[in-house]
Amino acid sequence: MSISTDSTNSGEFSSDDCEMNYGELSIVKEGDVVKKNGESFTDRQQLKKMEAKLDKKEKKLDKKEEQLEKKEDKLEKKAEQLEKKEQKLEKKEEQLEKKEQKLEKKEEQLEKKEEQLKKKEEQLEKKEEQLEKKEEQLEKNEEQLEKKEEQLQKKEEQLKKKEEQLEKNFEEQEKKLVEMEHQQNEQQKSIDQMETMLQTKADAEKANDKLKNEHKEIEEKQKVFQEELEKKLMEQIVTLEAKISKMEMEQKKQEVSTDKIEHLQNEQKRNINALEKELKKNQMEIAFLKFRQNCWDANNCHNDIEIIDDKCLAVNHKENESEFCKIFATHPILFDKDFSKIFYFEIEIKKMQNSFYNFLSFGFSTKQQKNIDEINTYSYCNHGFFIINGEYHYQEAQQDDSFKENDVVGCGINSATRQVFFTKNGRRQGPFYLVDNSPNSVHDDELFPFVSFADVSDDETEAEFGPNFKFNLATL
Repeated sequence: MSISTDSTNSGEFSSDDCEMNYGELSIVKEGDVVKKNGESFTDRQQLKKMEAKLDKKEKKLDKKEEQLEKKEDKLEKKAEQLEKKEQKLEKKEEQLEKKEQKLEKKEEQLEKKEEQLKKKEEQLEKKEEQLEKKEEQLEKNEEQLEKKEEQLQKKEEQLKKKEEQLEKNFEEQEKKLVEMEHQQNEQQKSIDQMETMLQTKADAEKANDKLKNEHKEIEEKQKVFQEELEKKLMEQIVTLEAKISKMEMEQKKQEVSTDKIEHLQNEQKRNINALEKELKKNQMEIAFLKFRQNCWDANNCHNDIEIIDDKCLAVNHKENESEFCKIFATHPILFDKDFSKIFYFEIEIKKMQNSFYNFLSFGFSTKQQKNIDEINTYSYCNHGFFIINGEYHYQEAQQDDSFKENDVVGCGINSATRQVFFTKNGRRQGPFYLVDNSPNSVHDDELFPFVSFADVSDDETEAEFGPNFKFNLATL
């Protein structure tokens, strides 16, 4: 609004000329004549009414202007708040990017570890192949030694036969010597008879000389024969002794080689045991790494359970009529008494009605078991009790063992001791339980993480397979 006047009185028009403008409204006074937008007025009351209306409009416009200013202030404050929120979101985005980078680095480290384990496994397989080849070579050597041993046994039998033959020959020679002595005695008798028959000394001496000469010839022949026989016997004995010593040497060599074979076999067994132990250790490491990379398996899932995130860790249970619904993880745990690993996971209860009819449980189970109260099922229920191998354990449960919305609960198994334990919001709940390893237990070497629902509400959970747990595993 603009007013142009020469009068000092603001409430009335003076006799002087003036002009007033209210937006599109124009009032001009020329003497006693007042013109409104070119239309002439002479009544003062009408002019006063018009002036009052104009004042009201002016006040309204002032109020609107104040309101607009207030709105402008509010908008500025909101803009500042939005800027602050935007800054916070940017900071959170930076933090998330850093976390994502850390996770990517950890994933790369895990991949590198997995590659190293694969390389170790390949090296172990190569070593195992080399050991198998060595074992085959040792078996061949053992077969050759057995053949040599059989040959030596045959030679020994042949030598025994020859020795028996020599003994027979020796006995025959002794018999011949006895016969020769008998003949000599007979000759001596005949000589004696001839001596008695000879009457004269000359004849007797001649006959005696002749007999003596014959006797000498017989003795010489006997000596030569005996010497030749002794030589042959000595030669045979020497050859026998040489053969026996050779056989003893070969037998000693064979004993040494068998000792070497036994030593090599024992060393091979030790190497195989070490390799098997290393292989088991690597298998345990691989199983543990796979478990840490676990997620829910869409192929082992009830129709009323839906996976609702890209990482397959968050699930939503649709409303149903109290039917038990289960979902299993992709990787099981691995038992080995020589290697201790804690296979542990946690469940965050994102959404759950606090009702007596709601039933949510989680833990480890074989995929054959569809209900929660069957054998080879180890679970923790929201009402605060535990189900161990199909048996309900109410006595060990405390009042604060029950869990509800926004709680974080966990379940773990020690691969060496087979102990099962449960946690809630970073604290262990209940006692330790043992996984059944009796002959009647079914497939207890393939226990998978699971979560189960049975209610009429719309539940939602999110799993964490490591390593960012609320419970500190180092306190076990």
